[in-house]
Amino acid sequence: MITFFASSCALFFFQQFIPGPTHIMGTKLDLLLTNWSEIFDYVLTSHPREGLFPSDHYDVEFTIMLKLKRATGSPHNRLEYE
Repeated sequence: MITFFASSCALFFFQQFIPGPTHIMGTKLDLLLTNWSEIFDYVLTSHPREGLFPSDHYDVEFTIMLKLKRATGSPHNRLEYE
């Protein structure tokens, strides 16, 4: 299963952006994957004891650098049949 996941990530050019462990036991359990590296910035992890909620997972914070535009409606043509 891990090999399939790893090969799928490579196939779609996914990159992992979390820099270190995300669990207090030292393992990396949380993923932040993208194939568009410019979209994420300021990826930070902090020990769970530094946060507000008790957990065994680190807090993961990141900024999404993407400006979205509201979709505009397409013009509709009314056809009347008699």
